[in-house]
Amino acid sequence: MQNNMDDLYRAIAEDEILSRKQSLGEVIESLDFARIDLEEVSFSGCRFIACDFNGCAFKQVRFEQCDFLNCRWKNGYFRDVLFLESKADGNDFSHSSFLRTGYQMGSYHYANFSMAHWDQSSITD
Repeated sequence: MQNNMDDLYRAIAEDEILSRKQSLGEVIESLDFARIDLEEVSFSGCRFIACDFNGCAFKQVRFEQCDFLNCRWKNGYFRDVLFLESKADGNDFSHSSFLRTGYQMGSYHYANFSMAHWDQSSITD
């Protein structure tokens, strides 16, 4: 995806899997990701504003130094995902499943993880 959002928009429009892509420094606002799966995707320095990730599946996805403002992640599936130095304060991750997922050196104040299932996953400073 390298500073090109066409692949992302196409995946959303055609209800496809987004895989083996990279996005750098993008601002992504009010997109509904809920109908797609993301596999082997990397986001670095991106800002997500009011995006809907409800029910989305993330497999081998990396978010590095990303900001998530007013995003929703309910009922999500996260496998081998890394949130590194990212900020998701107040985001809703309730009822999600996390397998080998790490939230490292980021900010997740007031994020809702109620009823989430954690397996080999953690939030660390």
